[in-house]
Amino acid sequence: MKEILKENLETGGVKLPESAGVVAFFGEGKMLMCSMTSNISVYLGVYFLEDIEDKNQGELVERCDKVGYWETGKVFAALLGFKALVQKYAPPFNRMIRYYDDYVYLGINFVKVPFIKVESTTIHDYFYVGPFRSRYFLHDVIDSSGEYFGTPGCPGESFPCELMEAGKCQGYCVTGQDNLSAELTRYFLLPRHENLEKVKLEIDELLDALRFSEAEAVRQQEKILTSFYHQIAFLLVTKHLNMHYDYNGKQIEIAEGLITRIDGRILDRVKQEYQPNELFAVDKSELDERWIVFNEVIHQIPEKLLECHETARQQLAEYLLNKEKP
Repeated sequence: MKEILKENLETGGVKLPESAGVVAFFGEGKMLMCSMTSNISVYLGVYFLEDIEDKNQGELVERCDKVGYWETGKVFAALLGFKALVQKYAPPFNRMIRYYDDYVYLGINFVKVPFIKVESTTIHDYFYVGPFRSRYFLHDVIDSSGEYFGTPGCPGESFPCELMEAGKCQGYCVTGQDNLSAELTRYFLLPRHENLEKVKLEIDELLDALRFSEAEAVRQQEKILTSFYHQIAFLLVTKHLNMHYDYNGKQIEIAEGLITRIDGRILDRVKQEYQPNELFAVDKSELDERWIVFNEVIHQIPEKLLECHETARQQLAEYLLNKEKP
């Protein structure tokens, strides 16, 4: 571990690595908090070179007197180191700083308006997908999908709304919902990258017409939808990842998308219980760990995901069938 005094970090004169690693804050003779990061320099800059608005983050900086870090090279290795430190030291600020509280879910209703909505929790009568780190990102996804595919983007409970009048929605609230489940599934729950051919064609046409600024605007919409599709692929399989994995000599046990053992040591965690409408939803506090595990699996043993994908598809089909029953 490399240690740096707080005052040296606050002056900005310390050269920090821009690689993945584990960071720990120390003060009062103990570890106050630890974290994993893909970029040590950027992560510590948030605490010591930028204005802090969160009360608990401010208290952490005030109480710490030094910071230590370990370079790991890979984010998955950082995750393993982070889990080991939390298990051993139980740093108090790891429970107090809840950076994920502002994450949001996409809520889908197959029966009534609003058919689609951005939600902070999963307590209402929607089929939930997420969480996602940005509310604005989800609104961009809904807007882009409505513009190109006519999917709902209901701004509220009143209908018909201005989106239908503008031709950006097929008007399921008025014309009927016979194809609504199929359309919501096609574009939000089981999206395929073939959907984006229409968007790519428009980009090519704009470029041919030398309308470069318009083409760039459409390209940004394509990037938003592509990112959303990738995140859905992750949410589809994460809770079905169960495996034993040898990582650089360490024996890792993964259960339901989370690390449960490292070299036989059981890791403490709260067991989450999910409802049928949360097939594609996970707890906000677990998102980062699940993403790292997913990306490790997809790069090292991608064939493992095919089985998980089919299981999730079957569960979704059963859920939709039960929703259609009177």
